[in-house]
Amino acid sequence: LFNTLAKLVIELKLDGSRVFNMDETAFQKQLKSKKVVAAKGPSNVWSTEPTANFHLTIVACGTAAGFVVSPAFILAGKT
Repeated sequence: LFNTLAKLVIELKLDGSRVFNMDETAFQKQLKSKKVVAAKGPSNVWSTEPTANFHLTIVACGTAAGFVVSPAFILAGKT
């Protein structure tokens, strides 16, 4: 694959501005603590857990020549 790509780059006289690399990374909110604030005394305490419906994807792209495209931030939409 590399040899084929190298051959095409030479044949078509492509420079680094025509070679792109793109990557995406996803983030999801995670609850880390189970601690609650309650009145002193009772050992049976109720707590609520907020829904973690937050999901973020970041897409980054750049060229071999050093040009970097502004990142795209993708949030989940309503379905």
